[in-house]
Parts: sequence; C-alpha cells; structure tokens
Amino acid sequence: IYNVMQSFNLMEEITIDQIVLGIVKFLVVCFGGLALGVSFGLLSAMFSRLSTQLKVVQPIIIYGMAYLGFLMAELFEFSGIISIIGCGLVQVHYSFQNIHDKSRLSIKYFSKVFSTFSEVLIFLFLGLSFVRQTHVWHTGFILWTVLLCLVYRFIITFGMSFLINRLDTHRVRKIGLDEQFIIAYGGLRGAVCFSLVALLNPIEIPQKDLFLTATLSVIVFTGFVQVRSNVFDLTYIAN
Repeated sequence: IYNVMQSFNLMEEITIDQIVLGIVKFLVVCFGGLALGVSFGLLSAMFSRLSTQLKVVQPIIIYGMAYLGFLMAELFEFSGIISIIGCGLVQVHYSFQNIHDKSRLSIKYFSKVFSTFSEVLIFLFLGLSFVRQTHVWHTGFILWTVLLCLVYRFIITFGMSFLINRLDTHRVRKIGLDEQFIIAYGGLRGAVCFSLVALLNPIEIPQKDLFLTATLSVIVFTGFVQVRSNVFDLTYIAN
C-alpha cells in the first residue's frame, strides 16, 4: 500500500483502471512474498534435517534461509516482511523439529537480543526526531489521524475476533469482549510507520514534515496515554 500510494501521488490523474491495478499489485506482492517465504522455509527444513550432526551450522541455516527469502522477495518487488513471516511459520513447525536443543536455544536468545537491539535503535532515531526544527503542526490533521487510527483499530480487532469466534469451531475458548477491547485499545506505538515516513522523498511529498509530526503525535498518544490506561485495565481484569 505504501508503494502504491507513492505511485498514485506521482500521477496527474488516477483512473479506475489504476485503482484496480493497485489492488492487484497489493495481492501479488502479499501472496508472492508469502510463497517465497514458505519455499525458503521448506528448504531450511530440508537442510536442517541433513545437518543433524552439525550443531554450529543449524542456526546459520535458519537465519540464512530467512534472510535469503527476504532478499529474494525484495529483488522481485514482493513483500520481504511477509516473506520472513511465512518462512518463520514453516520453520517453527518443521525446521525447529530437526535441530538440536542447543541450536534451538541459541536461536531463541540471539533473536531476543537482536530484537531488543533493533527496537532500541529505531526508538533512538524516533527520539532524535522529536528535537528537529522542521516540524509542521496542523491540529485538525493530527487529531483526525489519532481518531481514525483508534476507530479503524477497533473495527479491525472486533471484526477479526468475530470471524475467528464464529468460523474456528475447534477453539477451546472464545475471544471475550474485554480481551478484544484490550487488544484494540492497547495499540502499537508506530515504529514501522515512523520508518516509512522518514523514507519519504520531500521533493515528491512536500508534506513530509507534517506527516512526520502527525506520526510522532500518534506515537506519543499510544505510548503514554493508551499504554498507561491499558495497565489499569489489565489490573482491573486480573482482579
């Protein structure tokens, strides 16, 4: 969607044909990335099965195949993120059954360390963006952005929970309304959104500074207001 919207921004006129092509591209990018991820996940399962005596090589196979799937997806302009997700799902079910316990433990802790490092790094850049002198404040735009993020998150959370509760007949327990509310209200802080906004070309998107300010405002609201309220809600439910 990010790339499609950037392409639409460069067009003088957006026709119905272009909208249909944008939807088709979205589906191709998603399912193409998923197919590549699953394929490399199956390859990692096969290689891990052949390397049962090589404990040192097994973590390299797991990470190498996931990263190779990401690179191939980006090379063919598919979704690298969805490729990693698809590869990870296959690896959890198949590859992890073939590797040694020590290799599995190494992968687990290295992933935690790398995840924490990445999160600290991106929020460090986010903090540095707060002290920039190029912020553009538009009260109406920012308030509508925060409101619509909340509304659509509630719609998606309650809609998907309804479908899961209705269609998944093998679930041991249904997703309750209180849990749906916590999931919807305890929203994301927006680190990925901040990264995408930071990559915008200011020549093609003159409103980049306004978008960056709005994104930081959403992050502050979800990171301080919602998270603090979410703690009290969780305590109330637990009691």
